[in-house]
Amino acid sequence: MINFRYHFFTIWPNGQEYIDEILAMLRADEAFDIITIRKHHARSMRKLVFDLYACDYVPMEHLRAKLKYLFKLKPEVINVFVKNYRYEEIDTGNPPFQKKQCLKMVEIKNAVRNRFNPRHADPNFRIAPLDRGVSHEHVIHASDTEKQTDYYLKLLGFDNGIGYLDEKSEGLPFKKPFYIKRPDRYEIKNIPVSSLFASILQRHNGKVEKMLVPLIETPHYRAALGDMAVYQKYLDDFRFQYLNDDYHIEKYEQLLQFSSEELEQLPLILTMPVEQGFQILDGVHRATACTHHGYDKIKCAVITNE
Repeated sequence: MINFRYHFFTIWPNGQEYIDEILAMLRADEAFDIITIRKHHARSMRKLVFDLYACDYVPMEHLRAKLKYLFKLKPEVINVFVKNYRYEEIDTGNPPFQKKQCLKMVEIKNAVRNRFNPRHADPNFRIAPLDRGVSHEHVIHASDTEKQTDYYLKLLGFDNGIGYLDEKSEGLPFKKPFYIKRPDRYEIKNIPVSSLFASILQRHNGKVEKMLVPLIETPHYRAALGDMAVYQKYLDDFRFQYLNDDYHIEKYEQLLQFSSEELEQLPLILTMPVEQGFQILDGVHRATACTHHGYDKIKCAVITNE
């Protein structure tokens, strides 16, 4: 039984300086599980806004005036797709502009807006539901329904809509992320750390390339040894554009503090055979944490049909 709904948040350019604080708010709320974070570059902010709001129940002519501040901004947004475990849709507004809204999405959206929207020139300005002195030049947009999430994913080029986010893990003895194809063949085995490799991003001649390196040569492992700055730089260089999972320093530092017993309760690391040994498809952070704890071999699922 599905006990969540897919929703999304769009961080407009005027809110992106607060992206870490906004993500921290989402992580702290037990209603949400962040699935993927993606930066999107549009040719035209005006077109992106009109296309996005095309699935809204309020006619665009009634939204145009309050959205015009967006048209002056850089055409670049950060989209945060989540599982929402506290979905409760109610009918809001009055005909002919009545629509369904998820109460939890409205709650967190307004909390972000109250905290990060630009302040209004008039400290007594107020339009409910926001606080006094808060302008309506919003830093964040949020979906009202799962149907809007499906629409937006298709608008961004993901033809399967919310099907793109489906993990398809039912019946597997391990958890896999949505972006890894469901395997037909796999085996569980203990793999020596020396045989584990990771695909790491690097910039070369102005281009971003992937390089397969031993696990102990990754920024993740260097961070485990104490050089957390090199890992932070790696995230700063590539997150949201090439690294789309919800990676952040605090989460990794917590993982490194896990006991061996706690590490063994985490999902299996997913790998596939390569010429050098085994490439990690999912679980570089878990693998480096195990290695940091002195593991010589790590229990992995080896996918043999990738």
